[in-house]
Amino acid sequence: MSSRPPAPVIPVYLKNNAIDPDELGSADLITYAGYDGPIDGDLLYPSWWGRGAEGEAVDYGNGGVLPIHYDSAIADPTLGMPMEIENSLVRRLVNGEVFYSYLLERMPGEKVESSRIFFRVGKPDALSAPQVKESHDEQLDPDFPVSSLTLVASPYRAMAAGDVVTLRWQGERQDGTQLPAITRMLRITNTHVGKVMSWLISRTEAVKVRGGKVSLSYTINYVAPTLKPTAVSASRQLLITPPGTRRLEQPRIKNFSGNELDPSAFPQGITLLIPPWPGLRSGDWLVVYGIGNREDRTVIRHQQIDMSSLDTGKIEVLLEHGWLQANNGLPVSISYQFLRADASGASDILLLDVLVPMNLTIVVVEGVELGDTTVHGKLDTQFFASTGVTVNVPGSVSLPNDATVRMWWEGFGELVEADPVVGQPKKFKVPAQAIPANIDRIVEIYYSVRKKDTHPEIPDSQSQRYKLGVLKIPQIRLGTLVCEKASTGNPGTLKRSDVPESGVQVYFNPAKWIYLADTQYIEMWLTGVSGVNETIIERRRVTSTEVSAGVRGRLLPKHLAPLELNKDFTIHFIVSFDENESDTPFRSLPLRLQA
Repeated sequence: MSSRPPAPVIPVYLKNNAIDPDELGSADLITYAGYDGPIDGDLLYPSWWGRGAEGEAVDYGNGGVLPIHYDSAIADPTLGMPMEIENSLVRRLVNGEVFYSYLLERMPGEKVESSRIFFRVGKPDALSAPQVKESHDEQLDPDFPVSSLTLVASPYRAMAAGDVVTLRWQGERQDGTQLPAITRMLRITNTHVGKVMSWLISRTEAVKVRGGKVSLSYTINYVAPTLKPTAVSASRQLLITPPGTRRLEQPRIKNFSGNELDPSAFPQGITLLIPPWPGLRSGDWLVVYGIGNREDRTVIRHQQIDMSSLDTGKIEVLLEHGWLQANNGLPVSISYQFLRADASGASDILLLDVLVPMNLTIVVVEGVELGDTTVHGKLDTQFFASTGVTVNVPGSVSLPNDATVRMWWEGFGELVEADPVVGQPKKFKVPAQAIPANIDRIVEIYYSVRKKDTHPEIPDSQSQRYKLGVLKIPQIRLGTLVCEKASTGNPGTLKRSDVPESGVQVYFNPAKWIYLADTQYIEMWLTGVSGVNETIIERRRVTSTEVSAGVRGRLLPKHLAPLELNKDFTIHFIVSFDENESDTPFRSLPLRLQA
């Protein structure tokens, strides 16, 4: 057979995971084996592995079992073939527990075990009492640092959409005065079925009864007409005082250590290893809390402890990958509680940062030309003089919500930090004034990410670097030199007689070149035949006045004195955008000197 047959069925006496021996009386226990494709003559071997109240083995299996022959004339059409368990075997297990299955043999010597069921022998438990997540050892600290207390209860067997479950919190002060009971209603939906129920109550309700106690219970109003109208859970009483015992050991994560967890490394989710608590017993309920920063990022898991946990000392709980993904980039806390009718305990909290290792890919620079083998992109300098450069963190990059992201322009001179764009956390502006010092150079652009509360000695995470080639400004775009009193032409002419003692102006058209700033250095001079070289503007910084009005030189008669009449001379101008590291020449102005 390709898979296990279904577990045996006990239709009458198995209630709330227990068989009541008083209800069974002196009758044998009738169980059923129902499976696909039964054939007359199939051999069924009941497999009953029990442990009594004192831990003694009470077994009926292996070689001591006589087979039951499947007989379609006897089999129930719905439940399957009846298998009787002697009454004495059941009674030897009062207050004990049983794993029960059967072996199906169709070919001689080939037995396939069915799935197992686990149950107790004794009075069925009432609906288990609710508990407060923040409590420990049946005590609740009214100063626990939360605004709301989380109350939980295990799912009940008949849970169905439409049921209404009403929690009751009854506070009592230290002097015995009872406060009005507080109720919270939970209407069960399909998403609730089979899951831990939870309610919230303000912590101030615990503060009101500091030093007193609170009783917790809930009532179910069933939607199903076949069930009795209501059922009331067992009650739990908590003392409202700080717990006097230390909390249980925090959970661990299988195949993981540390405090920063990569969800992509756990595609099937994480397996929590729960340390067995003192007095662990079968039937204890375990509740595990995976708490995110919002209700929809929080999960609560539960399971009941059985003999396998006692035998192996191993308790494992899976938290699904979807929960990790929902909390990617966020801190989470994981803890657990055990619950039984007369005791409970809560663990220390495991704190984690859930974060895919940041794949900080290369930035996206808007409006640049395609790059080549040396750079990722090229910046046509003239088009960014007024706007600066817009740089984006790629949309595919996942960033923690509490992280600080900074964008950097690393070129000539100081490292420049780009300005974030308001309302667009992945968009930044590099100011235009950062561009000119890098003309004809390669700039590296990258961003850094720093998570909140990162230790000061830990450096920021940095992205890959984008290499941007900053293109030269074509001379024609820098402006044209113009000499007052000179005629246009190639060359133009300037009459010595037109130049007064105060000189004539040499200026630019347009008056200001792009990126003009008072951090730049300038120089103007003329050259002529026979090695004439006269300085018009000594090398110096641009002044603030020139930034507003433009740079102007003054050509004086003394500059023209060494020149020969009817010979050409040239006026030159250069600017240094990078603190005198290099010069950018403007187009020179050729002139002919006349009398």
